[in-house]
Amino acid sequence: MFKAIVLTLGVMVSTTAAQAATITTYCPSSSNPAVRDFSLTTEGPIASGCVLSGVGNTDTPGNAALILAAISPSILLDKTDTVGVSGVVISTNGVGFLAGAWSILVPAGYVLQDAFLALKSGEGGGDPDWALFSLVDGILSGTWAIDDPTCARGCNGEQSLSHLSLYGTLVPAAVPIPAAGFLLLAGLGGLAALRRRKLA
Repeated sequence: MFKAIVLTLGVMVSTTAAQAATITTYCPSSSNPAVRDFSLTTEGPIASGCVLSGVGNTDTPGNAALILAAISPSILLDKTDTVGVSGVVISTNGVGFLAGAWSILVPAGYVLQDAFLALKSGEGGGDPDWALFSLVDGILSGTWAIDDPTCARGCNGEQSLSHLSLYGTLVPAAVPIPAAGFLLLAGLGGLAALRRRKLA
């Protein structure tokens, strides 16, 4: 019995360790060393996805239309350089740097679904200037980086992060029925069954 308990604990520990592993996704993940690459690192076991990358700003009409069409029905919820109107807050400690951490605060009573995170470099006219990642439901924090290893566009801070944009949908959280509620439902069901039996 002792061996069984130890074996069970070992499986639980290894499963927890596997779930706590971090996975990094690159976007556009180009093999060309002169291409600016964005990356997002989150806890596994499922990686984020590289959805789109492009030139210019995510806020320009053309790019905004492109992004929203690709992620529908998600909408823009917040940006790190503006105040969100939805109650959702995206924050980072890395504006003006090449790497940092990010986190999302969701208002009480809601769940964030179909979330996407866009990283925008401070220098325009590159290729790409921004990248859009899909987030796994339930992932609300991680790290990011901007990498231009050859410094093809300069290494004087121009590669640094300008802002993060968060897209997604807010859904009311399911309210769990308390144990007493289940007992009440079971009791009512039992009464209904007894009544049906008496009528038969």
